[in-house]
Amino acid sequence: MKQLWRRLTGNLASANRELESGDYTAQRLAEHLAEATGDAGNVAALGAVETAVGMIERAFASVAITPPVPALSPVFLALLGRSACLHGELMALLTVERGRVGLLPAHAGYVRGSADPESWTYSLTLPGPSDSVVRLAPAAGVLHFRWNCHASSPWRGRSPLRLARLTAQTAAAAERSIAEDLRIPNVRVYNYQGARTQEQAGVLAESLNQSGGRIRTQSGRSGSGPEDLGRTVSIGPDPAAGVVSTRIAAAVEVASALGIPPALLDPQAAGQGQRESYRRFVLLTVDPMLKTVQDELRVKLDMPELTLSTNDLAATDLVSRAKTAKALVDAGFTLGEAAAAAGVMTSGGG
Repeated sequence: MKQLWRRLTGNLASANRELESGDYTAQRLAEHLAEATGDAGNVAALGAVETAVGMIERAFASVAITPPVPALSPVFLALLGRSACLHGELMALLTVERGRVGLLPAHAGYVRGSADPESWTYSLTLPGPSDSVVRLAPAAGVLHFRWNCHASSPWRGRSPLRLARLTAQTAAAAERSIAEDLRIPNVRVYNYQGARTQEQAGVLAESLNQSGGRIRTQSGRSGSGPEDLGRTVSIGPDPAAGVVSTRIAAAVEVASALGIPPALLDPQAAGQGQRESYRRFVLLTVDPMLKTVQDELRVKLDMPELTLSTNDLAATDLVSRAKTAKALVDAGFTLGEAAAAAGVMTSGGG
């Protein structure tokens, strides 16, 4: 722990000098402003996006950590999963108090340095209920999780929603179009031919309007009584079929960009398809994302043995994995080898 504390504080003075001399803060502020005023905010409000983000968030919260690290609570891990989807990165300040490691997530962070990651220095904005503070720290004192990096800027992560921005903008535009169309009030037009005068029609309109509707009546020819009440015409929202289908297709593509197989979001999908999609979600989305998290934690916490496991998630697919293990045994594998390969056991013997 003393070694970790020395790493956190050893380069703080040089970090201050580096950050004070650069313009990277202004650059990142401009990018945050562009993101806040663009379509990303609209996309984040999509139900399909929240469904996909929520799945990854809850999957991260279910991760088992060995050995246990109190600072890596389910709440922090859930925040990590959500930030990965919406922002592509998360920075957190490492603290050590009374021999315990703490993590303070940053609302915004700016990094400066050379191509060597160990030379990077950070300025982190740490939010609080009533006040926010800015802390300066060397690379050793910051957990910087990032996904979808580009070779031209390996120090920053990128959100899948920004990488697939054309599809995301299409989904947001379709959703916005339908929302605006649904704001049109529903109007019913009653053709009451029994009202001989405009005054009688007005009395009828007032009576109907008191029920909460928006009614227009028109006097007509005399009739024999209430049975002359004519056809009722309802005028209200009617989204174009093309916009509705575009919304559905674009929303599915946005969720796919976040790593969610479409069948996993389809309530009509067959059980076998759902199970296969779940396996793909855990193996091809959650596990690879967690490997980058694990590597960062091992280095910054100086815990090379630390392991993040999705065994709790995989347990829901135990029946399918048991069938796979049986098929491997039938093919000549030992029971221990088959169980380990199918994920029924983390290790096994002959």
